[in-house]
Amino acid sequence: MKLNKSRAAKAVGISRTTLDKDIELSKISTEKDGRNRVVIDVSELQRTYGKVDIDGVSNTVYTGQNNAKKTMSYDAVVQVKDELIEHLKTELEQERRRTEDMQNRLDESERERRQKDGALTALLTDQRDRSSEVDRLKAELETERGRGWWSRLLGR
Repeated sequence: MKLNKSRAAKAVGISRTTLDKDIELSKISTEKDGRNRVVIDVSELQRTYGKVDIDGVSNTVYTGQNNAKKTMSYDAVVQVKDELIEHLKTELEQERRRTEDMQNRLDESERERRQKDGALTALLTDQRDRSSEVDRLKAELETERGRGWWSRLLGR
């Protein structure tokens, strides 16, 4: 965990000026964070000053509600983060279940479509088979029409 200079000074119980002098004399090493601010690792504070009281240092946390700020202890921040992690895990599991349900519905829909395609193909194939039978019956009818009226009547 890394602290800015003010919080680091409060954590070890010294003034900010004393901390700045120790940094200038290279008694303690510092780093720059993503915003190019000077931060000090807690382990560096422990190495140089011994006991570090992180619980006495408060953290400002944005709660996301109307950009309100709340001052919280380190333990409270950890608790909030743990609760947030659990909440996100729950949401992730719900999304996984919803995705699985949607996939099952899609698979079922695909099975139904294939069954209907098969039934339609069977009907069309059956129609083709019947058309050849209709052609045969038409030929027989034409043959019968070619026979005379008396031969049809007498069945010859």
